[in-house]
Amino acid sequence: MVKQKKRSLLVLFALVAAVCCAFLAACNGKVNLVDFADDTVQCEYGDTYTLDLAAAKDDKGNEYAVTAEVRDADGERVGVFNNAFDIADIRGYTVKYTARSGEEIVGERTVSITVLATAKPNISFSAYSAENVYEVGKIFKLPSYTVSSPLTDNVTASAKLYCTEAEGETDISESVENSAFTPAKAGSYAYRVTADDGLGNTVSLTSSFEIRPAVSSETEIESFDHELSVKNVTTTTGELAFDSIAYCAEEIAGVTGSVKLGVSQKWPHLYVRSRQNIDVDKYPFIAFKIYIAENDGMQSTNKTLAINYPDMAVGTESPNTRKFIVQTGRWEDVYVASEHFNAYAEENGGNGFLFSFVNDTVAACEDYLFHDTFECYLADVRMSENNVPAENEILDVTSDTVLHNVHSLFDGQYHFGFDFELSDEEIGGNAETKLKLTNLRALADLPSFCVKPVRDLQYYTEKGYTHVLVSFYIDGTTLKEGKLSKNMILLPTPGDNFSFSAPADVWVNAALPIEAFFNARIAEDYITLFTVLSNENGWKDVGMTIYIGGINAIKAQAGGTEKLVSYDNSVYANLRAQGTANTGYKHSAAAVGCTSAAIGGKDGDKLLVEGPASVISLQIKPLKTLQEYYTANKDSIRFSMYVPAASLADGQTELNVTLPDGTQTKLSGDEWKTVDVRLDAFFAAMKGGYVSLVSYENLSGATKLYVGALDLVRLINEPTVTIGEIPEGNSHEIGRDFELPEVSAIGGTLTVTKKLFYKEGTEEREITSEISDGKFTPDEAGEYIYRITATDGPAVTEKEVSFKIRAAAAAGEVESFDDELSKKSVYNHSNPELGFNEVSYCSEAIGGISGSFRLELTEANKWGGLFLRPRQNLDSAQYPYIVFKIFISSETWAAPRSKYVSLIGGGHAVVSVDKWTELVVPAAAFFDSADDNGFCTLFSFVNTADASHHFKYGDSFVCYITDVRGVRENTPAENQIVDISADSSLQYIGTETGGQYNYGFTYRLTDENVGGRDGVKMQASYVNALCGYPTVTVKPINTKEYYADKGYTHIEISLFIERASVADKTTKTAFLCGVNGLQSKSVATGEWTTLTITLDDFYGSVGANGVVNLLIIYSEGEDKDNGMVMYIDGIHAVKE
Repeated sequence: MVKQKKRSLLVLFALVAAVCCAFLAACNGKVNLVDFADDTVQCEYGDTYTLDLAAAKDDKGNEYAVTAEVRDADGERVGVFNNAFDIADIRGYTVKYTARSGEEIVGERTVSITVLATAKPNISFSAYSAENVYEVGKIFKLPSYTVSSPLTDNVTASAKLYCTEAEGETDISESVENSAFTPAKAGSYAYRVTADDGLGNTVSLTSSFEIRPAVSSETEIESFDHELSVKNVTTTTGELAFDSIAYCAEEIAGVTGSVKLGVSQKWPHLYVRSRQNIDVDKYPFIAFKIYIAENDGMQSTNKTLAINYPDMAVGTESPNTRKFIVQTGRWEDVYVASEHFNAYAEENGGNGFLFSFVNDTVAACEDYLFHDTFECYLADVRMSENNVPAENEILDVTSDTVLHNVHSLFDGQYHFGFDFELSDEEIGGNAETKLKLTNLRALADLPSFCVKPVRDLQYYTEKGYTHVLVSFYIDGTTLKEGKLSKNMILLPTPGDNFSFSAPADVWVNAALPIEAFFNARIAEDYITLFTVLSNENGWKDVGMTIYIGGINAIKAQAGGTEKLVSYDNSVYANLRAQGTANTGYKHSAAAVGCTSAAIGGKDGDKLLVEGPASVISLQIKPLKTLQEYYTANKDSIRFSMYVPAASLADGQTELNVTLPDGTQTKLSGDEWKTVDVRLDAFFAAMKGGYVSLVSYENLSGATKLYVGALDLVRLINEPTVTIGEIPEGNSHEIGRDFELPEVSAIGGTLTVTKKLFYKEGTEEREITSEISDGKFTPDEAGEYIYRITATDGPAVTEKEVSFKIRAAAAAGEVESFDDELSKKSVYNHSNPELGFNEVSYCSEAIGGISGSFRLELTEANKWGGLFLRPRQNLDSAQYPYIVFKIFISSETWAAPRSKYVSLIGGGHAVVSVDKWTELVVPAAAFFDSADDNGFCTLFSFVNTADASHHFKYGDSFVCYITDVRGVRENTPAENQIVDISADSSLQYIGTETGGQYNYGFTYRLTDENVGGRDGVKMQASYVNALCGYPTVTVKPINTKEYYADKGYTHIEISLFIERASVADKTTKTAFLCGVNGLQSKSVATGEWTTLTITLDDFYGSVGANGVVNLLIIYSEGEDKDNGMVMYIDGIHAVKE
């Protein structure tokens, strides 16, 4: 910078003198300034020139104020700031200085500024492209650059790219094309640009960058093995942002290379750009490792991750559709769906959504949802193949890809319980890789294990698999002290539900029907395989660990005739151990497994039964029927047992084992013992398809019992004949095929004869008609005998079974209950609330009718329903209605009352006691309700404790059902509204009005003589004491126009009120209902009365359902007549 030489200030008195002198000199007219001549100076472009405004002096020492004016080469004035200006014009400047005395100019000088052409060009780089991935083999876009010079517009530039190595720089500029290149090696690179203005001025500028190695495998998305990897991780803003993202080269809990994330926001989101394209078909999942660092300020040791998953539709607003609990202080593997990661990346510049934290406080989930400030680490983001199990596997639990297909979702997204990882620990003698489940959550009362099968049900069933076998081990050291088992539920609803107590520290094998397994799917095709009870009632076990050894499909054994079952994995489909407890439910656990280890000197496969249960039983489901074993000439099971003495209780030397026939055998410790069990005794002990083969009292709590091969043998010498049960499907009717029971016989050289007899009194007549395929067609009702004779040399064995055949059903009959065999037509529901306490056939007369079915209800039978199998299928078009009679008995009923009945098809009725009532239901609804066994729903009682309706109280009573039949459509004569004499009139005469509980009458048809009139008439019994206005409703079959066109003008109803039923009242008040209001009528009792209403008035009150309120009987206060009986002889149209 050029600056003029500054002059020293004069002392104050010199200044005063100078002013005086200057004034005198001015008066004399001439001033000679010293060092105030014109001058020329040189400056470089870009310098700052400072004006010399120091006072000028004359030769006498007088000083004068100086001002300056700057002009450029064009003569334009140049702005001056703080007495200086920038040299920005190569053509130069002129500075004119002026010295003054007051207003008078005493001198001027000019300084010419010449600008030197030595200014260097300017170079600037743009930012690097956001698309760059900084790795070997990937196109790298070099930054663009600009060059300029103040001296000339003709600036030239050249660019070179260098690879920087230890021995120096290597020029690789030839690899650059279109300002981009593909790096061939990892390391440092320098992009250098040189600018030349042609005036001898040059400059260079270098932009350096790093290139990382190429991906190490085809599955890598981001390995975080280089500090450049942080460029592939981004977040968003506000509450959705991570506080910081930084590369971490140090080792974190055994993992080197990660990205460190700071968390304090509620829902921070993380996005990752994949280093290579993702083949979603080959790699449907993306896996990553996450580590949450613990700190003293955290309120929870578990945090929640929200990830996307296949249930998320592409383009939905939020990908947070699946949540996982991640434990702090350890690396966890998490998986997301690559399909949706890719979809998000395509819409967001290549950045795929990986996860977000749910870092908010939720009171209901306080063990893992708190608002915390913490740090976490992300590592090893990679593609992952689907779990590819072997043919018989549901999931391959030895592969880390199984983590794609397991979860712990139950009862809502916040009820996670288990955390998952693979383990190579030796557990219970199993050193194979297995899946480890750890219960992390204190609030998870029901931690569940959910699996997502890779294949569907059809795949396994086509290959013959019938069951799913899950093998698991509960680590007893992770349970509360003293616990020996955990209560578990296999396959919670939907599907079959298997609840049991599983022993700890024992491998447990549970076989589930494969259809039930696949039918138990919940959200996202997951199946809740099991749920563990872990609530506060003494069962809470936070930290509980369960190992899964396998989830495999197995084929149930077809069964042979040499062994009862074969000992391999398939045996679990027909095998189970059951435990019971003397004290404490936790001691009810037992397990059975197969082992080939030599035990007590005995090689070969054998079963091991063990567990903490007080009493343990080994239960077998036989693979064939008793008859099939007999046919194969086998009659007994022979097997050996062994109990290790060390497993017995202190002081115990023998183990008492109970066999199927109830006998006991004693086993000495460390000795094998062989026993024989007869097959007939074995099958006789069957319950629920299983037989307890052996059971024993587990006095030590750890008694082990080994069971050898279950061999089938022949021990009995005389012929053995077995006749099976009469098949349930038989109708026992004339003219219908009757399937005879199965027959089997065993012996040496057998001759077996089968004969069928018809019993007439004490005589028997052999049926000579042909028996084909074990069936015959009876043509007579009565008793039959099926007799089997087996001859083996001199030994003869004879057995027989008898059965009855009933007459064929009458036309329209559904079930007449005229024969004891009718009991086969009724099914009593196994659920007490839906069935009856007891059902039986009744041959005695009830209310004048013989032949009915007796139903006994208690208060426990809240919805006792009748399920009836029709004797014949009626055509609903020909028989549109089903009518039946019901009788409620007051016998043994302390407080008899009317009962509410719900009818199939939506109807209802209130039925009085001690009289037969006829009810009607739609035939189509009845037949459509048939279950797989042909039983149809007819009605059900409402026998609940509903205090608001006395006829719905929970009562204990007996009722009878009879005469269930189909009826044809009601076809009245020309002048009839309804044909009262036909059974089908019950469908058109009703009592429902003013709400469903206002029933007044029940009806039945009777042909008794009433008031001197014979013929069929309708009896209406008043049954609902709560109804003060019992109503007769009618549903006319024909329209008003039908009768009007024929000249009819009025409707008549002929009725008779039984005087004795109304406390001998001579009259009752009735109201005819019409569109014009109620017409009060006094009806004499004990005689027939005819009431009339106009056709217009009658039809004017027809409701939306076609029903008319015809007649109301007043029954309130003193006129209350709860037992009133009324008869209706006809409802006719008449002509005026």
